Amino acid sequence: MERLSDSQQQIKKMSDERLRTKLVAAGFEEDLVWTWEHQELLSRYAEVMLEGARPKVAPPVAVDPAVEREVGL
Repeated sequence: MERLSDSQQQIKKMSDERLRTKLVAAGFEEDLVWTWEHQELLSRYAEVMLEGARPKVAPPVAVDPAVEREVGL
């Protein structure tokens, strides 16, 4: 936490729910993240920020217009 810049130190104000969401997006297992207390959440998210990790983004999904018409989308 001490290695974070002043602006990054704002994570101390984040709710547990928001920290959990960000950690899961960074690749941590949701069940594991839910077992952590606030200080552990802060510590883990600080590590993620220092590593410069980005949230995982799902790859684009190909859409078949014929299938969409069949199901009424």
